[in-house]
Amino acid sequence: MPNQRIDGGLARLHRRTLLRLTVPVAVAAAGAAALAAVGDGGTGAADTATPATEPGGLGGGTATRGAAADTTYADLLASRLAERIDAHLADTGTSADVSVAASRGPVRIAYEPDLRHDTASIVKTQLLVMALRHHGSVDDAPDERLRPMITASDNSAATAVYRDLGGADALAQACADYGMTGTEPRQDAWGLTDTTAPDQLTLLGHALYEGLLDADQVAYARELMSSVVASQDWGVSAAAADGETVWLKNGWDTRTALGGRWVVNTTGILAGDTDTPTRLAVLTSGTGSQSEGVALVESLAALARSTLDGE
Repeated sequence: MPNQRIDGGLARLHRRTLLRLTVPVAVAAAGAAALAAVGDGGTGAADTATPATEPGGLGGGTATRGAAADTTYADLLASRLAERIDAHLADTGTSADVSVAASRGPVRIAYEPDLRHDTASIVKTQLLVMALRHHGSVDDAPDERLRPMITASDNSAATAVYRDLGGADALAQACADYGMTGTEPRQDAWGLTDTTAPDQLTLLGHALYEGLLDADQVAYARELMSSVVASQDWGVSAAAADGETVWLKNGWDTRTALGGRWVVNTTGILAGDTDTPTRLAVLTSGTGSQSEGVALVESLAALARSTLDGE
Protein backbone atom coordinates (compact mmCIF):
# COMPACT_ATOMS: atom_id res chain seq x y z
CA MET A 1 0.00 0.00 0.00
CA PRO A 2 1.54 3.33 -1.01
CA ASN A 3 2.34 5.97 1.56
CA GLN A 4 -0.22 8.78 1.35
CA ARG A 5 1.90 11.65 2.64
CA ILE A 6 0.74 14.96 1.23
CA ASP A 7 3.38 17.23 -0.19
CA GLY A 8 2.99 20.68 1.46
CA GLY A 9 2.57 23.92 -0.49
CA LEU A 10 -0.40 24.42 -2.79
CA ALA A 11 -2.31 21.32 -1.68
CA ARG A 12 -2.16 22.40 1.99
CA LEU A 13 -2.95 26.04 1.14
CA HIS A 14 -5.93 24.99 -0.98
CA ARG A 15 -7.26 22.81 1.84
CA ARG A 16 -6.88 25.57 4.42
CA THR A 17 -8.69 28.04 2.18
CA LEU A 18 -11.59 25.66 1.68
CA LEU A 19 -11.79 24.89 5.39
CA ARG A 20 -11.95 28.53 6.38
CA LEU A 21 -14.78 29.07 3.91
CA THR A 22 -16.76 25.96 4.82
CA VAL A 23 -16.17 25.48 8.55
CA PRO A 24 -18.54 28.24 9.71
CA VAL A 25 -21.33 26.77 7.55
CA ALA A 26 -20.57 23.23 8.72
CA VAL A 27 -20.49 24.25 12.36
CA ALA A 28 -23.79 26.09 12.07
CA ALA A 29 -25.42 23.13 10.36
CA ALA A 30 -24.00 20.69 12.88
CA GLY A 31 -25.18 22.83 15.77
CA ALA A 32 -28.70 22.98 14.39
CA ALA A 33 -28.73 19.22 13.81
CA ALA A 34 -27.48 18.57 17.32
CA LEU A 35 -30.25 20.67 18.82
CA ALA A 36 -32.84 18.87 16.72
CA ALA A 37 -31.47 15.46 17.62
CA VAL A 38 -31.45 16.01 21.38
CA GLY A 39 -34.71 17.94 21.56
CA ASP A 40 -38.05 16.39 22.52
CA GLY A 41 -39.31 14.18 19.73
CA GLY A 42 -36.00 14.28 17.86
CA THR A 43 -35.66 11.52 15.30
CA GLY A 44 -32.74 9.19 14.70
CA ALA A 45 -31.46 9.20 18.27
CA ALA A 46 -32.26 6.42 20.67
CA ASP A 47 -32.56 7.10 24.38
CA THR A 48 -31.01 3.77 25.33
CA ALA A 49 -27.28 3.36 25.70
CA THR A 50 -25.33 1.19 23.30
CA PRO A 51 -22.08 -0.48 24.32
CA ALA A 52 -18.71 0.64 23.04
CA THR A 53 -17.23 -1.66 20.43
CA GLU A 54 -13.55 -1.12 21.10
CA PRO A 55 -11.36 -1.64 24.17
CA GLY A 56 -11.53 0.90 26.95
CA GLY A 57 -14.79 2.39 25.77
CA LEU A 58 -13.28 3.50 22.45
CA GLY A 59 -16.30 2.56 20.42
CA GLY A 60 -19.16 3.89 18.38
CA GLY A 61 -21.85 3.67 21.06
CA THR A 62 -23.13 6.36 23.39
CA ALA A 63 -24.18 6.44 26.99
CA THR A 64 -26.07 9.74 26.68
CA ARG A 65 -28.80 10.68 24.21
CA GLY A 66 -28.05 8.48 21.25
CA ALA A 67 -25.68 7.94 18.36
CA ALA A 68 -27.10 10.63 16.06
CA ALA A 69 -26.59 13.49 18.51
CA ASP A 70 -23.22 12.11 19.54
CA THR A 71 -21.96 11.91 15.97
CA THR A 72 -23.15 15.42 15.23
CA TYR A 73 -21.35 16.80 18.28
CA ALA A 74 -18.18 14.98 17.22
CA ASP A 75 -18.49 16.48 13.73
CA LEU A 76 -18.81 19.92 15.28
CA LEU A 77 -15.67 19.40 17.36
CA ALA A 78 -13.78 17.90 14.41
CA SER A 79 -14.52 21.01 12.33
CA ARG A 80 -13.31 23.18 15.19
CA LEU A 81 -10.15 21.09 15.55
CA ALA A 82 -9.38 21.35 11.83
CA GLU A 83 -9.83 25.11 11.91
CA ARG A 84 -7.52 25.47 14.91
CA ILE A 85 -4.81 23.17 13.56
CA ASP A 86 -4.81 24.85 10.15
CA ALA A 87 -4.51 28.24 11.82
CA HIS A 88 -1.65 27.01 14.02
CA LEU A 89 0.26 25.56 11.06
CA ALA A 90 -0.22 28.76 9.08
CA ASP A 91 0.72 31.05 11.97
CA THR A 92 3.91 29.07 12.75
CA GLY A 93 4.89 28.51 9.12
CA THR A 94 4.97 24.75 9.67
CA SER A 95 5.36 22.71 6.49
CA ALA A 96 5.36 19.28 8.13
CA ASP A 97 2.50 16.85 7.50
CA VAL A 98 0.46 16.24 10.65
CA SER A 99 -2.32 13.94 11.80
CA VAL A 100 -4.24 14.06 15.08
CA ALA A 101 -6.82 11.77 16.66
CA ALA A 102 -8.45 12.26 20.04
CA SER A 103 -11.32 10.70 21.94
CA ARG A 104 -13.21 10.88 25.17
CA GLY A 105 -15.94 8.33 25.75
CA PRO A 106 -17.96 7.93 22.55
CA VAL A 107 -16.76 11.22 21.06
CA ARG A 108 -13.89 10.83 18.59
CA ILE A 109 -12.34 13.56 16.46
CA ALA A 110 -9.50 13.54 13.97
CA TYR A 111 -7.47 15.69 11.61
CA GLU A 112 -6.06 14.03 8.46
CA PRO A 113 -7.08 10.59 9.77
CA ASP A 114 -6.10 8.71 6.61
CA LEU A 115 -2.63 10.24 6.27
CA ARG A 116 0.03 7.67 7.08
CA HIS A 117 3.29 8.29 8.92
CA ASP A 118 6.23 6.14 9.97
CA THR A 119 5.72 4.96 13.52
CA ALA A 120 9.33 5.27 14.71
CA SER A 121 9.23 4.06 18.34
CA ILE A 122 5.50 4.29 19.00
CA VAL A 123 5.32 0.81 17.40
CA LYS A 124 6.89 -0.44 20.62
CA THR A 125 3.46 -0.21 22.25
CA GLN A 126 2.23 -2.75 19.71
CA LEU A 127 5.25 -4.96 20.36
CA LEU A 128 4.41 -4.80 24.07
CA VAL A 129 0.84 -5.99 23.48
CA MET A 130 2.05 -8.74 21.15
CA ALA A 131 4.66 -9.95 23.63
CA LEU A 132 2.22 -10.04 26.54
CA ARG A 133 -0.28 -12.01 24.48
CA HIS A 134 2.43 -14.34 23.20
CA HIS A 135 3.79 -15.18 26.65
CA GLY A 136 0.36 -15.38 28.24
CA SER A 137 1.15 -13.85 31.62
CA VAL A 138 3.20 -11.04 33.11
CA ASP A 139 5.31 -13.54 35.04
CA ASP A 140 6.36 -15.27 31.82
CA ALA A 141 6.94 -12.07 29.81
CA PRO A 142 10.55 -10.89 29.29
CA ASP A 143 10.56 -7.88 31.62
CA GLU A 144 14.29 -7.38 31.03
CA ARG A 145 13.43 -6.44 27.43
CA LEU A 146 9.92 -4.99 27.68
CA ARG A 147 10.71 -2.53 30.47
CA PRO A 148 13.64 -0.75 28.75
CA MET A 149 11.81 -0.94 25.41
CA ILE A 150 8.97 1.17 26.79
CA THR A 151 10.44 3.28 29.61
CA ALA A 152 13.69 4.18 27.83
CA SER A 153 12.72 3.38 24.22
CA ASP A 154 15.64 0.95 23.98
CA ASN A 155 16.05 -0.05 20.34
CA SER A 156 18.11 -3.18 20.98
CA ALA A 157 15.45 -4.50 23.33
CA ALA A 158 12.74 -3.72 20.76
CA THR A 159 14.64 -5.50 17.99
CA ALA A 160 15.06 -8.60 20.16
CA VAL A 161 11.32 -8.64 20.98
CA TYR A 162 10.42 -8.04 17.31
CA ARG A 163 12.57 -10.93 16.13
CA ASP A 164 11.38 -13.29 18.85
CA LEU A 165 7.76 -12.63 17.88
CA GLY A 166 8.35 -13.30 14.17
CA GLY A 167 9.29 -9.95 12.67
CA ALA A 168 7.23 -8.07 10.07
CA ASP A 169 4.92 -11.01 9.33
CA ALA A 170 3.90 -11.26 12.99
CA LEU A 171 3.46 -7.49 13.18
CA ALA A 172 1.24 -7.55 10.09
CA GLN A 173 -0.89 -10.33 11.56
CA ALA A 174 -1.27 -8.38 14.79
CA CYS A 175 -2.44 -5.33 12.84
CA ALA A 176 -5.17 -7.46 11.26
CA ASP A 177 -6.10 -9.06 14.59
CA TYR A 178 -6.22 -5.72 16.41
CA GLY A 179 -8.34 -3.92 13.79
CA MET A 180 -5.53 -1.55 12.78
CA THR A 181 -6.50 -1.38 9.12
CA GLY A 182 -4.36 1.67 8.31
CA THR A 183 -1.13 0.25 9.72
CA GLU A 184 1.33 -1.62 7.50
CA PRO A 185 4.70 -3.03 8.59
CA ARG A 186 7.67 -3.17 6.25
CA GLN A 187 10.09 -6.05 6.01
CA ASP A 188 13.23 -4.00 6.64
CA ALA A 189 12.60 -2.45 10.09
CA TRP A 190 9.94 -2.17 12.82
CA GLY A 191 10.34 1.63 13.02
CA LEU A 192 9.38 2.05 9.35
CA THR A 193 5.89 0.70 9.94
CA ASP A 194 3.26 3.02 8.43
CA THR A 195 0.32 3.98 10.63
CA THR A 196 -2.55 6.41 11.09
CA ALA A 197 -3.55 8.44 14.12
CA PRO A 198 -6.91 6.63 14.58
CA ASP A 199 -5.11 3.27 14.53
CA GLN A 200 -2.93 4.50 17.37
CA LEU A 201 -6.03 5.26 19.45
CA THR A 202 -7.20 1.70 18.81
CA LEU A 203 -3.81 0.40 19.94
CA LEU A 204 -3.92 2.44 23.14
CA GLY A 205 -7.24 0.82 23.97
CA HIS A 206 -5.77 -2.65 23.47
CA ALA A 207 -2.67 -1.89 25.54
CA LEU A 208 -4.22 -0.07 28.47
CA TYR A 209 -7.69 -1.58 28.97
CA GLU A 210 -8.84 -5.15 29.39
CA GLY A 211 -9.85 -7.01 26.27
CA LEU A 212 -6.92 -8.48 24.39
CA LEU A 213 -4.97 -8.31 27.66
CA ASP A 214 -6.05 -9.45 31.10
CA ALA A 215 -6.09 -7.28 34.22
CA ASP A 216 -2.52 -8.11 35.28
CA GLN A 217 -1.16 -7.46 31.80
CA VAL A 218 -2.99 -4.13 31.58
CA ALA A 219 -1.65 -3.09 34.98
CA TYR A 220 1.86 -3.96 33.79
CA ALA A 221 1.45 -1.95 30.56
CA ARG A 222 0.12 1.02 32.52
CA GLU A 223 3.03 0.84 34.93
CA LEU A 224 5.56 0.88 32.10
CA MET A 225 3.86 3.69 30.17
CA SER A 226 3.63 5.85 33.29
CA SER A 227 7.34 5.36 34.05
CA VAL A 228 8.97 6.81 30.94
CA VAL A 229 12.34 8.40 31.66
CA ALA A 230 12.29 12.17 32.19
CA SER A 231 14.04 12.99 28.91
CA GLN A 232 11.23 11.24 26.99
CA ASP A 233 8.31 12.50 29.07
CA TRP A 234 7.11 14.98 26.47
CA GLY A 235 4.27 15.06 23.97
CA VAL A 236 0.76 14.26 25.19
CA SER A 237 1.90 14.95 28.75
CA ALA A 238 1.93 18.66 27.84
CA ALA A 239 -1.86 18.48 27.53
CA ALA A 240 -2.38 16.94 30.98
CA ALA A 241 -4.00 18.87 33.82
CA ASP A 242 -2.20 19.07 37.15
CA GLY A 243 -2.32 15.73 38.92
CA GLU A 244 -3.66 13.74 35.98
CA THR A 245 -2.24 10.28 35.34
CA VAL A 246 -0.36 10.05 32.03
CA TRP A 247 0.40 6.86 30.11
CA LEU A 248 2.44 7.56 26.99
CA LYS A 249 4.85 6.35 24.34
CA ASN A 250 6.68 8.65 21.95
CA GLY A 251 8.66 8.08 18.77
CA TRP A 252 11.22 10.16 16.89
CA ASP A 253 13.83 9.66 14.18
CA THR A 254 15.12 11.10 10.92
CA ARG A 255 14.05 9.69 7.57
CA THR A 256 16.02 9.52 4.32
CA ALA A 257 12.72 9.57 2.43
CA LEU A 258 12.05 12.97 4.03
CA GLY A 259 15.43 14.36 3.05
CA GLY A 260 16.84 13.80 6.52
CA ARG A 261 13.96 15.60 8.22
CA TRP A 262 12.24 14.24 11.31
CA VAL A 263 9.34 11.99 12.20
CA VAL A 264 8.11 12.95 15.70
CA ASN A 265 5.07 11.20 17.20
CA THR A 266 3.33 11.08 20.56
CA THR A 267 0.57 8.77 21.80
CA GLY A 268 -1.02 8.35 25.18
CA ILE A 269 -3.94 8.56 27.56
CA LEU A 270 -4.62 11.29 30.10
CA ALA A 271 -6.62 10.55 33.25
CA GLY A 272 -6.91 6.94 32.17
CA ASP A 273 -7.70 5.83 35.70
CA THR A 274 -10.90 7.92 35.76
CA ASP A 275 -14.29 7.60 34.08
CA THR A 276 -13.37 10.26 31.51
CA PRO A 277 -9.99 9.37 29.99
CA THR A 278 -8.68 11.39 27.06
CA ARG A 279 -6.90 9.43 24.35
CA LEU A 280 -4.50 11.31 22.07
CA ALA A 281 -2.34 10.46 19.07
CA VAL A 282 -0.32 13.11 17.23
CA LEU A 283 1.83 12.07 14.25
CA THR A 284 4.14 14.37 12.29
CA SER A 285 6.46 13.96 9.31
CA GLY A 286 8.96 16.50 8.05
CA THR A 287 10.00 18.79 10.89
CA GLY A 288 13.48 20.28 10.67
CA SER A 289 14.65 19.01 14.08
CA GLN A 290 13.54 16.87 16.96
CA SER A 291 12.98 19.91 19.16
CA GLU A 292 10.80 21.49 16.49
CA GLY A 293 8.82 18.25 16.26
CA VAL A 294 8.39 18.00 20.02
CA ALA A 295 7.11 21.58 20.21
CA LEU A 296 4.70 20.86 17.36
CA VAL A 297 3.21 17.65 18.78
CA GLU A 298 2.83 19.26 22.20
CA SER A 299 0.96 22.20 20.71
CA LEU A 300 -1.30 19.91 18.69
CA ALA A 301 -1.97 17.65 21.68
CA ALA A 302 -3.00 20.69 23.71
CA LEU A 303 -5.29 21.90 20.88
CA ALA A 304 -6.95 18.48 20.67
CA ARG A 305 -7.43 18.29 24.43
CA SER A 306 -8.90 21.78 24.68
CA THR A 307 -11.21 21.06 21.73
CA LEU A 308 -12.60 17.99 23.50
CA ASP A 309 -12.96 20.16 26.61
CA GLY A 310 -15.16 22.53 24.59
CA GLU A 311 -12.77 25.45 24.88
